[in-house]
Amino acid sequence: MKYTFDAELWIYPNLTTNAAWHFITVPNIFYEEIKLANYLFKKSFGSIKVIATINNCSWQTSIFPDTKTKCYLLPIKKSIRVAKNLCAGAKYNLTLEFMRSNQLN
Repeated sequence: MKYTFDAELWIYPNLTTNAAWHFITVPNIFYEEIKLANYLFKKSFGSIKVIATINNCSWQTSIFPDTKTKCYLLPIKKSIRVAKNLCAGAKYNLTLEFMRSNQLN
């Protein structure tokens, strides 16, 4: 399973721009499909392992469900933001590829 979309990088409310918690929201049109297709592969807190790619940089991470908005949230760690010069408020093209148990490290 793979999704490609454009989305804005945002900072968790009430934190400064140097805070560690930056996210990209996976569009809610994918929420139910992702939830159903990955039911057997979800981990703690409903997280799902993915390979994320942004600006030709790929890394293994997890997305987390936000049941209030019926979206998944992708945290973007500081090392990725710095390496690819990503800024909160800007839109980026992102690809998520869902990992199965035989792909996990």
